[in-house]
Amino acid sequence: MLQLEEEDQEQLKAAEARRLAEPPEQVPQMAEQERRRAQECYREQECLQAKREMQEREKALQLQKDPFQRDLEEE
Repeated sequence: MLQLEEEDQEQLKAAEARRLAEPPEQVPQMAEQERRRAQECYREQECLQAKREMQEREKALQLQKDPFQRDLEEE
């Protein structure tokens, strides 16, 4: 999780540098593009988190159904 935050910070810094390098008339357009990219990234993060949680729940349910399998996994 910390690595993701560091990557996000690096992406934000790179986006800011690109925006500053653009001519002033293109800054609003660039800002809108960066905002859209940030929203897409956030949605992807939410999706990945939801998938992880669902996998954990499915595994927990599977272990409840099959206690013998749980014993094997613990060894």
